[in-house]
Amino acid sequence: MDWKRIFTFWYGVPFAILIVIVATLLLLPLRDVLQPATTMMLLVPVIIGVAQLSGTRASTTAAVAAFILLDLQFVPPYYRLSVANPQAWVALLVFLTVALLAGQQAGKIRGRERACRSGSLRRHPTRPPSATLCGR
Repeated sequence: MDWKRIFTFWYGVPFAILIVIVATLLLLPLRDVLQPATTMMLLVPVIIGVAQLSGTRASTTAAVAAFILLDLQFVPPYYRLSVANPQAWVALLVFLTVALLAGQQAGKIRGRERACRSGSLRRHPTRPPSATLCGR
């Protein structure tokens, strides 16, 4: 099986949605035990992992999908795109912001790693190439 094709098919969007759904289903039995904010923190590494495997578009999709699924499954009232508690809105918006930023940064690192491997990084005319950027 060609894993690289699975992670990058259609910019990794189907993979991102699938991973977020699986992570949400795994956390769902713990809904009565975990606070919604804890569940949000547990989904951030999932989004970073998606970014590392599939890039920034997939991580953005994963962050938005996780935001929607968190609202539907973990924030009362359940199964509705509405929030009864204003503090939950703040938590959801902070989660979305952190997930988007973390996913974008991880995706950019992935892109730089690929550029290093392919040798397509351009050198800045006045600065020496970074020895640590490409691991040389």
